[in-house]
Amino acid sequence: MAKKGGKRDGSKGRAISSALSANPGATAKQIQAAVAKGGVSVSLGMIAKIKGGLKSSGKKKKPVAAKAPAKRKKAVAKKKKGAKRGRRPGGGASMSDAIRAFMTANPGASRSAVRDGVQSQGIAVKDSLVSAVYYKVKASGGKPAAKRGPGRPKKAAPAAKAKKAAPAARATGGLSAAQLLTAKGLADQLGGIAKVREALDLIERLS
Repeated sequence: MAKKGGKRDGSKGRAISSALSANPGATAKQIQAAVAKGGVSVSLGMIAKIKGGLKSSGKKKKPVAAKAPAKRKKAVAKKKKGAKRGRRPGGGASMSDAIRAFMTANPGASRSAVRDGVQSQGIAVKDSLVSAVYYKVKASGGKPAAKRGPGRPKKAAPAAKAKKAAPAARATGGLSAAQLLTAKGLADQLGGIAKVREALDLIERLS
């Protein structure tokens, strides 16, 4: 008996689904009447259950937009950052360098002529940047300011420090400390440096 009831429920469900497919906008009572014409008796609750199930299964989830790769985001951010700093979007020389180069090649050009000339090279420079570089170059006498190197050059050591040891070597005559002490003792024995010199003169004469 249980199996027979299950078959009936299955046939009722198929009948309701068929009626709903043929009349998707029909009410539960209209579906009940349509099914009854085929000799199948169904309850309004069963119709509502199957109708709700069909609606939930018919809903589609919205596709989630794919996120842009992290590397691409970084590249875009770097590109915007470079443009804010006055650098060309494609890299290479900065916009300020392009303005200075044009002014060097055309020293008599006006500010608007410099702007138009740089823009004709495919570099989108703003009036504010052109004005800043233009007046800075003019204030420096028309010569572009020299770029700073990567670091300050080391100062050369004074020549006096390099030659500091030379006077000391000359004063000792190349003698060691022990030899100097011996000579001093001899001078003390002979009665002073003058006596040592006299003795040295006599030695030179005898030799």
